[in-house]
Amino acid sequence: MTLLGTIAAINRYPVKSMMGEELNAALVTTAGLAGDRAYALADGDNHIGTAKIQRKWAPLFRSRARYIVEPNGNGLVPAEMTLPDGSRVMTDEPGINDRLSELLGFSARLITEKPPGLKLESPPLGQVPESDDSPTIDFPVPNGFFDLGSLHLLTTATLDTLRSLNPAVRFEPRRFRPNFVVQTTAE
Repeated sequence: MTLLGTIAAINRYPVKSMMGEELNAALVTTAGLAGDRAYALADGDNHIGTAKIQRKWAPLFRSRARYIVEPNGNGLVPAEMTLPDGSRVMTDEPGINDRLSELLGFSARLITEKPPGLKLESPPLGQVPESDDSPTIDFPVPNGFFDLGSLHLLTTATLDTLRSLNPAVRFEPRRFRPNFVVQTTAE
């Protein structure tokens, strides 16, 4: 048997595009980590909240979500959100949509089920937005509140390669929202 690497970090993101929580252990189910991206925000145009469009959803990236009660993979568990001003609110609080809409500056709703026609707004593939009014395109959201796969692995070898290709940029694992960061072994 060849050791390819070891798990260096386990992360879960209860609310899509918010910072998540680092874990010592996690239940992995057929749908990914229990409780991962169980919640998301959507706007009136049925766009899901994403850190890909900073001009619109930036307060999400400055917020953090965590579970007080560990999800067991059977049903929804409320999550605590810490907003940029340090205030803490629960996902099941009355008036939570109003509070999150105020945070974002437009009408938004916290969702736990993928509504028909949910869309992910993104810069065109391969393009970095030049300004706040740069064009975007919509993609369907095929898998719950995940951009694609329900389990995301990131290796330290990938981070090292990115850093070698562009040493001026800080490639932090949390930017990629991985569930597992795998410390690869030296060859």
